[in-house]
Amino acid sequence: PVPEPFTEAREDAFTLPSVSWRLTELMGKKIEQPADSAAAIVIRFDAATGQVTGFAGCNHFFGSYQETGPGRVRLE
Repeated sequence: PVPEPFTEAREDAFTLPSVSWRLTELMGKKIEQPADSAAAIVIRFDAATGQVTGFAGCNHFFGSYQETGPGRVRLE
């Protein structure tokens, strides 16, 4: 059976914790990160403000995000 689409927020819905996530795999391919943690590719979702920040290897980025379902986000 096909699961029902996410239609409304639930109290038990997944919420991204406000921690930095380090890229380790992309589309099934392992990503080698530099030994220097300051140069690592990372993303951070701040649940309190709805802001996203990160470092993509050569540039920093920022914006806002919205959780659209369990384990799903939309970057704005």
